[in-house]
Amino acid sequence: MTTCLLTSSRKARAPNEIGHDHDPGDQNRFFGCPFAGAVSSGGTTGDMSDADPKEFSLHWTIPGDKNGQVTFEISGQVALFNDNKAYRIEGLLSVADGGMYCKEIGNPRMFVRRNGAEVSGRRWGWEEISRKKPSERLMKMEVYFVRTGYWAPSDRCILLDIGADSRITRRTKYSDTVEVRLVD
Repeated sequence: MTTCLLTSSRKARAPNEIGHDHDPGDQNRFFGCPFAGAVSSGGTTGDMSDADPKEFSLHWTIPGDKNGQVTFEISGQVALFNDNKAYRIEGLLSVADGGMYCKEIGNPRMFVRRNGAEVSGRRWGWEEISRKKPSERLMKMEVYFVRTGYWAPSDRCILLDIGADSRITRRTKYSDTVEVRLVD
């Protein structure tokens, strides 16, 4: 079992001392953790060169009541890093087509979920990895989502789908699933 220890190399300050001498290279670090060295300053990944990122894309069309329809899209990439001990999902949720019909479909709150599958067929369980955003607001700005997590030796693929949370009927619909196979 690996234990994560938080250490800091920041200087101690007197209580009345004002000022910030934070050096971006002088950050808190986790040692002995599966994600050690995964994040460097500026939020970029440092050790993402273990495997080539796998691209994904999924389109989902929701029909309206009066012949209108709205197509939503997620696209991005998934990669393993840190000696295949961690994964990172990065992507965008946006309206691909038919945004003028968002009110006709009930202006649902859209979001992205992820799941994973192991060699044995066992699934991790669905987890939301983006904020819920009304479809009308997706016309102005897409939703950027990022999820980083532990990758076990028995894990094989990441599953992603789009969810639509209806405010009127209080029901949630889900798109088909896109499978991103990271290990054969």
